[in-house]
Amino acid sequence: MKNAYRMCGLTKKSELSADVGAGVFFKALDFCSARPVVCSGDSSNILEEFLCAGGFFVAHNVVRHKGRVRIFEGTGSVAQAEDVLGFI
Repeated sequence: MKNAYRMCGLTKKSELSADVGAGVFFKALDFCSARPVVCSGDSSNILEEFLCAGGFFVAHNVVRHKGRVRIFEGTGSVAQAEDVLGFI
């Protein structure tokens, strides 16, 4: 299966290498999986309140499993808060 989705609507992004993107993705996934995430209401408004200035990691969530090994096959990018909110 070929998946060519590359977050084209996200302007002003810098793509990360495959190794760096995979490392950041799995650290963020493990962090979020270990804690309950509770939000209600319009998610874009909630995000706007919490995002501060700086770069944010945005990933295309494509993970393949080979036995017990997880392999990240998506793409990872870094973008500014206003660009992420515009993309969402």
